[in-house]
Amino acid sequence: MSANGMVSLPVYVADAFVSSGSNNNFTGNPAGVVVLPPGLSLREEAYRAIAAELRHSETAFLSPISTGRYALRWFTPTNEVPLCGHATLAGARCLDDLNASTGEDTPERYVFETASGELVVTRDARVDVQGLYWLEFPRNPPEDIWQPDSSPRWAYDIISGLGLPMDQVAISRVTEVAVSYKAKKLLVICRGIEGIKTLQPVALPRLRRLELVHQDERTLYNSHRDDIIRGVSVMCYLEQRQEMTTLVYSRYFAPWNGIPEDPVNGSSHTVIAPYISSVTGTKG
Repeated sequence: MSANGMVSLPVYVADAFVSSGSNNNFTGNPAGVVVLPPGLSLREEAYRAIAAELRHSETAFLSPISTGRYALRWFTPTNEVPLCGHATLAGARCLDDLNASTGEDTPERYVFETASGELVVTRDARVDVQGLYWLEFPRNPPEDIWQPDSSPRWAYDIISGLGLPMDQVAISRVTEVAVSYKAKKLLVICRGIEGIKTLQPVALPRLRRLELVHQDERTLYNSHRDDIIRGVSVMCYLEQRQEMTTLVYSRYFAPWNGIPEDPVNGSSHTVIAPYISSVTGTKG
């Protein structure tokens, strides 16, 4: 791919958060990865143009700083984002593959300098595990803004905008709504997995205009302001889990960033994990 009309850059695509097992090709969440040569920086519009052409939910741009350390930026097809999990993991895997192809030593971990601070990815060294990486992410605990004992008008907008029918049965499925202002994410907690599986958002633009009222109802926030909400995660906690490894079922929508739905979203779990921790009393 040519950037700035002058420099030709290789572009990679890697799937992160893939399902377990041998037949896991084309699962998980694909991300574009661009590893820039040392000393090369692109114009801002070039980052956006490359990401827009690839059309993945995020594209990672890595600039080498020193051995095992890189500057990292993420772009959706429309804009830059401050944090992305799957593209970070995809970047680490691409770096490993590039090192292997050139015969260079592969570090045990990578440190990425990002807008959200340093992120560390470590490759699992167990011989019986291949392709498994551990990502250290920040915690962004949410705070409640609605519970069943109140009924603000925008709760109906959330439900209808996400494709749930506008009736009392549907509304009763929503047990809690919370927000992380730091992560700019809204968390909608539901009862049961089936209602989330069948979600077919019909009014994503409406989500961009939601009015969010704090529990004390004194502070009014408009979610179309960039400093408030940039994504909605809909989840349920699986108390009786079908599989021991499955704790949460969730879906993530980010029309603010040009992403109708992200197949698997890492950054939303910086909000989900602290929420589950508070509910179960476990560390997370």
